[in-house]
This record gives sequence, structure tokens and C-alpha cells, in this order.
Amino acid sequence: MKKKVFLEGNEGIFDSIYRDLLEKGYGFLRNKEHRISMVELLYLLKKDKVRVFYQGKEMNFDNLINYAKKYDPRIYIRYRVYEDLRDKGYVLKAALKYGADFRVYDEFTLDRTKNIHAKWLLRCYYSTENISLNDLASIARVAHSVNKTVLIAIMDEEGDITYYELKWKRM
Repeated sequence: MKKKVFLEGNEGIFDSIYRDLLEKGYGFLRNKEHRISMVELLYLLKKDKVRVFYQGKEMNFDNLINYAKKYDPRIYIRYRVYEDLRDKGYVLKAALKYGADFRVYDEFTLDRTKNIHAKWLLRCYYSTENISLNDLASIARVAHSVNKTVLIAIMDEEGDITYYELKWKRM
């Protein structure tokens, strides 16, 4: 049975707490509510795992991505990269406080005693964008300070995504 999600601003709120989704890294708990980010919600909607409602009406994928663009003009590339890595078995979480699009985990658990950390900080770019050296240096410095590697995702005009790892090296 598909789970119901109701939109509130730039997040979704499940109609109940779904431990199975939390254990797979989907969403988070806030104020005793199971909430979910827009990219995660888009992914689950496309995989036919959820039903999304806004103002009493059910939304399809195109409706939801257009809705999400009001809050995040880069939602499409962020979603595509999220989808690509999720399909490859990685778990992605928001990384705004690190100046990145996502933290990427190669394994995930809700058990805080296991002390699992993200391996990468990920930034998403279109192949037509200019990427400044200052941006790369700043994300590399932050990643180094939190013991992570920078992962850059570049999506071309055909929608193919190429990944590059950047490592901070002292000379």
C-alpha cells in the first residue's frame, strides 16, 4: 500500500511514521512527525511508493517538480543526481550546512551507536555551468575539515551524469 504524504512548504509530511522508510534513509523525524525532503519525495513518487497531496489534490511527478521549483530552482539536477546515486545503492542526505547539495553514505543506519559517517560531500552542476575555482577550493576545505571527500556530479545535455572526486592535498 502506498504511503500518503502531504506537502507543507518545501517538505512532505507522512500520514504516519514509517520505520521501514526511515531505516532506509528516507526522511527524518521532527516534532514527532515523519518528514521528507523534496528530492526524496520526488524519488519515492517516481518509484510509485507514495501518494502526494497538496491542498486536497493528488499530485503526479510533473506537478510535484513544478511545485518544488518555487523553493529550489535547481531541483531537477539535484533530483537526477539523487536518483542516479540512490539507484546505485547510496543514501543521500541534505548538506546545506557544509555548503554542498548532499552528504553521501555508502551505508546507513538509524542506530547512532554505530557511528556511521558520510563518505562524500556532493555538489551538482550542469555541464554548461561555469565552476569557479573558489567554489571548488571552499568545498574541498570544508570536506577536508570534516574528514570527507568532495564528489562533483556533472550532468550533460543528454542527462548523463559523470562524477569526479576531489581530494585536498597539502604541499
